[in-house]
Amino acid sequence: MVADKNRSDESQIKIRFNTLCKQFENNQKYIGLENQAIPEDDDISYEMTVHNKEYQAAFYQKGEGNLEKRLVWFTISKSYGMYYILMYYDNEYNRASGEDL
Repeated sequence: MVADKNRSDESQIKIRFNTLCKQFENNQKYIGLENQAIPEDDDISYEMTVHNKEYQAAFYQKGEGNLEKRLVWFTISKSYGMYYILMYYDNEYNRASGEDL
């Protein structure tokens, strides 16, 4: 997992999240399910606070074998009124045994 070092306000985090989505969509090494960007008219603060909405995007890395073995996903998290992105990389080939590292 990787977390943003710097926190952002609502408008900045929407831009950052949508930029990440666009970067993965334009990268031929990844496949996304559909447009996962946040619509311009979404009120992130309201949706997360009132409706407990989670903003997430997921992309599968292309390559040998099954796509479900390598997944990159990220989400918006909130702390003390500021937002940041958490990014996860799940690679089932890199298990604790270490022989595939």
